[in-house]
Parts: sequence; C-alpha cells; structure tokens
Amino acid sequence: MSGPEGAELHGTTYSTLVAFRLIADSGSQHTMNWGLLLPLLITTFTAVVGWMVAHRLATRRDQLIKRRDLRVQYLIDAYRKLESASNRDDNFLEWAEKLESAIADIQLFGSARQVVLAQEIASGMAANRSASTDVLLAEPRKDLRGELALEDVRGGLKFLRIKVPVDR
Repeated sequence: MSGPEGAELHGTTYSTLVAFRLIADSGSQHTMNWGLLLPLLITTFTAVVGWMVAHRLATRRDQLIKRRDLRVQYLIDAYRKLESASNRDDNFLEWAEKLESAIADIQLFGSARQVVLAQEIASGMAANRSASTDVLLAEPRKDLRGELALEDVRGGLKFLRIKVPVDR
C-alpha cells in the first residue's frame, strides 16, 4: 500500500486507500469524549433556555406597553370629550354624544374609582339632566399625568367657554 501520492496500486489511488484506512481505524473506536460533549450540551441547553426566557419576557413587556399606550390614548380622548362637554348650557345635541362616549370609555378603560365616578355622572344625568364632571375630570388628569411622568398639578380645573352672540 505504500507508494507516492496519487500513484496507482491495482487501479486504486494511494490517497483513496489512505482515506479508507482512516475511516476503518476511526470506526473501530466507539468511545465518547464526555469531557468535550458535556460542556457543549450544557452550554447549548443554557443558551436555548435563556433565549426562550428572554423572548417570553420581551413579549410580555411589549404587550404591557401596548396595553398601557392604548389605555392612555383612550383616557386622553375621554378626558378631552368630557372636558369639552362640561359646563355647557347650549347645543345640547352637540356635546351630548361626546359626554356619552367619554362616560363609556372611562367605564371601559378607567380605574375602579373613575368607573364609580362615571356611573354617578350617568345616574345624575339620567335623573336631573345635569351632573358635575369636575371630580371625574380630576381623576383621569391625575392618572394620566402620572402615566406620562408629568408633575402633579394641584387645584381645580378652569374651563374656558367663549359664547358667540347669536345676532351677528
């Protein structure tokens, strides 16, 4: 079997015989090198579990952020509608829909206290066709400012209502 590289030995090249010999020799050894395999398996397992945990935490964080953003957006919209409908004595039909929508949004997305206050306003409107929205406006304002990392604002709300004379 000895011979120069690439030389023909009975129709077979020398390099092919060497390759067969190496394969035959390696096939006779059936021992596993646990010293190398075990750390590799532990590292792979740790990486896969770490990726799964990180993915799950990132997904949960993204869902919480999306839920928070949606809640904040609806409460801002409800606050604006409620403020727009507050302290009005004209154009009942124009502001009534805004008030209804704001009360519904607050009952859906508001805190437990805000829901109670919204229900009190709805009951007052049903019974007397009027109710004070000041306390309800103060609650989402406080919560929204906290969610948006804005400083607390003390004191009541001031409403600006400009009345245009009819005979213009």
